[in-house]
Amino acid sequence: MPDSIRSVAVIVSGINQEYQSSVLSGIRQYAAEHGVTLCHFADMGGCISSPAQDRGEFNIYRLINYSAFDGVILMSNTVPSDAERSRIISEVRRAGLPAVVIDANVPGLSSLCIDNYAAMAQVTEHVITEHGCSRIAYVSGPAGNPESDDRLRAFRDTVSAHGLDPLSCGIYETDFLSEDAEQAALQILRSAAQPGVSAPQAVICANDVTAVAVMHTLSEAGCRIPEDIIVTGFDGTYAGRNYAPELSGILRPFFETGYRACEMLTQGRQEQHLVLDTVLHRAQSCGCSKAGTADSGRSFKAECYRNQDAFFADARQTDRMNCALAECDTPGQLALHLREFVRDLPCDSFYVCLGSDWAGDTDALLSAASAGMKEQYRTEGYPERMTALIAYENGRFFEGIDFPSRKMLPEPADSAPEPGRCCYFLPLHFRDRAFGYCVICGNAVPISSPLLFSRMIALGNALEHVRKVRATNAVVTRLERLYILDPLSGIYNRNGFARETRAGYLRAIREQLPVMVMFADLDGLKQINDQYGHRAGDTAIRAVGLAVRSVCKHGEIYARFGGDEFLIFAVNATEEYGRTLAAAIGEELRCFNLQSDQPFTLSASIGFHIEVPQPRTSVFQMVSVADQKMYDDKKKKSTSKYLRR
Repeated sequence: MPDSIRSVAVIVSGINQEYQSSVLSGIRQYAAEHGVTLCHFADMGGCISSPAQDRGEFNIYRLINYSAFDGVILMSNTVPSDAERSRIISEVRRAGLPAVVIDANVPGLSSLCIDNYAAMAQVTEHVITEHGCSRIAYVSGPAGNPESDDRLRAFRDTVSAHGLDPLSCGIYETDFLSEDAEQAALQILRSAAQPGVSAPQAVICANDVTAVAVMHTLSEAGCRIPEDIIVTGFDGTYAGRNYAPELSGILRPFFETGYRACEMLTQGRQEQHLVLDTVLHRAQSCGCSKAGTADSGRSFKAECYRNQDAFFADARQTDRMNCALAECDTPGQLALHLREFVRDLPCDSFYVCLGSDWAGDTDALLSAASAGMKEQYRTEGYPERMTALIAYENGRFFEGIDFPSRKMLPEPADSAPEPGRCCYFLPLHFRDRAFGYCVICGNAVPISSPLLFSRMIALGNALEHVRKVRATNAVVTRLERLYILDPLSGIYNRNGFARETRAGYLRAIREQLPVMVMFADLDGLKQINDQYGHRAGDTAIRAVGLAVRSVCKHGEIYARFGGDEFLIFAVNATEEYGRTLAAAIGEELRCFNLQSDQPFTLSASIGFHIEVPQPRTSVFQMVSVADQKMYDDKKKKSTSKYLRR
């Protein structure tokens, strides 16, 4: 093996499906034997009918930094989007790395596949010539999928070559999923129930998942297989081999496919194409065998028990995780709860990597809302910087790992990954809002778990909840500030003064401490507004507010009470302190007059009142007394002197 192939990117969708996981097991085996590090970039697109969800899943492929790898293995036929599949292939070509495509022919890239056309033609020929079927329904895969298209074409050509109409009993398209196949089987039953319509003698399915679903649905409706209708599949999955009746169809070399693909990649030749053999499995569902050839009843029951036990254990842990994450309102709480579950995973490393912009921009959110526009957020790619919310490596948790997204894997500085390690990169998102991704490393990671997708969705939902809580808190804080702050002067308003003085005033009543309330009123504001305009008046108000803020350095509470009136509140104050504070405000305004180029002179009339408050008095009663003392000070002045001629 050339020394140049040491790190390989594996691109695959539907990682927990049997076909994908079986092929990947072959890739992992070869990589483990030859010290090749594998990084799987995997999504679960197409599992639910949600375009936004699919966009969030497909985003993981935009993380791949091809310069970090020596080669690529691409299972492009598993990606359920023509556009996404084309984009990935274009990027692989642009990277210029050695690449092997599994089960698809891509010009310019090496490929390893089976002859889907010949294999499906063999199945169809078998059903027609050996079982004498002339009325055949076909359950296809998705249009545009290379394997699905080749198999459908083989069915059409073979049926037509025997002089039969390929549409006589219908062609039913699915996404290779059991739910679609169940609906197809129901349509077949409804069609056969119509007057003058003959039921199909056979249903040929494009894969085992749909074939098993078709058999189950037909059996539930009272159809006997194969006595009433023949059903065939394509793949040779565990479910098909162990269903009753055992499924006839094509057996594919899943493990060998993965093993040979990795072998081809490391051999270093520029472009090669290898076609692996398939086998026509004649079993019970077509009537070729009375007894199944799968595992014995004893071993099958034992396997069923193991699978069921593992599933329920996985489900219990998933339920516990979901409940714990649902209680989290902060990233810290989320990280704390995740730690409890990471230790139970059979992995060497576990990372939750979040983009620097994952929580969104509150200012942008408020601006968009005020403008009646939709919030803008990241749906494609990842920001330049990422942060590891969780970083677990070989039994230790690390904190504060910030890393460039082009590095992809946020390993601690003292970490030295072993050659031949497997890593799985899975997207984290809410619908199409991209948060980041999860990285799970280890050769025993349960990628075939049917609940893997559920856990990723739960984690994405938990992140969305935390994001919304943070955004809501930020908005509430902003609204609170608007409620208690004066937007012109930037200090408390009347509401803020009432709220912030409450605790100090109650303490003064309880401990019988003297309280000072100072009332300051800007002199000549009306004349300033009349002669120089309201902008000049606003400047004057801001200047007085700044003067009040500047002199209050010992915990005083100050506010714009309204118009040109300002208040200062202090506990345990003295008369001398009040006189000193009033003089300081006057000095601040004098400095403003010396330094300002405004066409007016500022001053303020000030009065203050000090008393030990009683339980039945309020702070605003003291405000009234201070206001009267301020008015006495103002009567001694002439406002005309505050305007420059």
